[in-house]
Amino acid sequence: MRILILFFLFVSTFVFVGILQPINTSKEIVLLSRALENFTVPNVSIGTVEYTVTQGNVKRTDGYTILPSQRVHVLKIAYASVVTRVNPLFSFSGANPQNLRASAQVFENSLKSLQGFYTPEEQNVLNDGFYPIALVRSIARAEETRNSLIQNPNSITFRAYIKSTGEAIATFGVYTTAVEKMYERALPNDLQWRYNFVGGKTTRVHVLDFTKQVHSEIQKLTQKFEERTGCIVRPTKECQKLSIEFKFPDNINATIRPHSIPEDVALNRKTLLEVYKGLPETYNDPATEPIFLLENPYCFPDKNYVFYTTVQELYADEILTKTFNVNNLYFFEADKSDSPYLQKVAEKGFTFFYQPPTNTYMCPLDMWDSARILTMRTIRNELKANPIFAEESLQKWRILKKKELAINDSDLVHSTDIDTYMYALRELLQKNNGDDILAKEIGEEKVYDIEHLLAIYQAQSAYISELLVLLPRENTFVARSLLSNVPINIEELTVTRSSPLLGLFTFNASIYSERPRFMTRNTSDFESLGLTKYNENTEFRTRVPREKLADTIRKVIQYERSLK
Repeated sequence: MRILILFFLFVSTFVFVGILQPINTSKEIVLLSRALENFTVPNVSIGTVEYTVTQGNVKRTDGYTILPSQRVHVLKIAYASVVTRVNPLFSFSGANPQNLRASAQVFENSLKSLQGFYTPEEQNVLNDGFYPIALVRSIARAEETRNSLIQNPNSITFRAYIKSTGEAIATFGVYTTAVEKMYERALPNDLQWRYNFVGGKTTRVHVLDFTKQVHSEIQKLTQKFEERTGCIVRPTKECQKLSIEFKFPDNINATIRPHSIPEDVALNRKTLLEVYKGLPETYNDPATEPIFLLENPYCFPDKNYVFYTTVQELYADEILTKTFNVNNLYFFEADKSDSPYLQKVAEKGFTFFYQPPTNTYMCPLDMWDSARILTMRTIRNELKANPIFAEESLQKWRILKKKELAINDSDLVHSTDIDTYMYALRELLQKNNGDDILAKEIGEEKVYDIEHLLAIYQAQSAYISELLVLLPRENTFVARSLLSNVPINIEELTVTRSSPLLGLFTFNASIYSERPRFMTRNTSDFESLGLTKYNENTEFRTRVPREKLADTIRKVIQYERSLK
């Protein structure tokens, strides 16, 4: 893999030299001009000189004559900027690079806190691939340079993008190999071994096959990136086919869904809002958040749709947006559990624990559900701040305006409404095989806003740093158990606590062409995991009536946090 990193460094240098020393300049100018003729391009700068690129034609802003060698330099940088914008590859659009770096530091701190509980050999297992510390840092750099190339295309931002993206893809491969070795060392080689999650089961065979699928996808990604850099170094007729290709993570599969919030869902949400309004870490007023209806959820494979609400909290100096399923409220009955940790907790007087089944470590697939919900939230917030079709002059697109209003103004936001709106935006751009014509009608800024929304929807990663930070936060259960002298063996630790990380980006369609599967999907079996459903358990509701529920949950959460 080190060879691969060096290869990308060589490629980036070669690409830059290729820009500075073009071959067959006239032919390249023709090919690149044709490729760009239907696309808008921000001004390109080389050194102190600035250029415009309009319908593939290059001009200096100061009016001076342009040499052919200068023209081809500008066109190559413009091509790189546009293709990165309208056909994203390894994109985390909407993510904050600074927050990504902060989450990598949280990983590092969390790993140090766990290592002291394990033998040197077990520590080596954890060091190999428990947290993707180097990968997240390299992603932050790649996303930073990708944004710079799109917004400020020049020879420096282009070179930085090629170098950092190549390194990040290579680091992804290194991390996957480390995780694979970690699993091979830690998991029992026993065909009878099973591990149950909410919504599915996994085995050693499933886990190792999953890592192989990830490797396969990284190889495809590497090849695509090589082809993209090759198109810029030496354009061909194939490279001329520049098109808008936002690949989406899921197909629309609309179901018959309610258009109002069911009473039991409203009650469950009200209880959670009471809980979190009373916690000092709560950042916002959760009552201002809508309910999100998620169709075809991964953690509830036996349901057509489920309801979620979101709460923002302060943690490690970062605002985290957490998602909560409110179809039901789920609990561990600690005084009835055979878990050594829960028995110790029950001795402290806490006879039950509120336990969302969509905790990432109970449902590794929840990372996908959370990513979808938080992407819906991001798109809604972006549209509320900068609506695309609200102006009266844009009546031509009144159907899209109606869809936009349905997303912005409803207290119940449907995933299918978001899906259909995003598909419609993509079709609007694609029907002209470019964005230049649409820019003339609605303005370049709105076109760039549309492309930004499409990139966010494709990557499903706007809140990725928050999802990352939540993982070690939820991992505090491990530290609490270990501090309570309740051992967690290395096998359980690696499967339940690192499995979501390798699958972390599988919902990102700018990375994966096919989504690997970590486990088989089954009907959600909450009972086998010891979870009690509040709405269905009359005896439990008698023990803890609704009017006392929020206060009791809050006290349990405060107790848990006091053990950190």
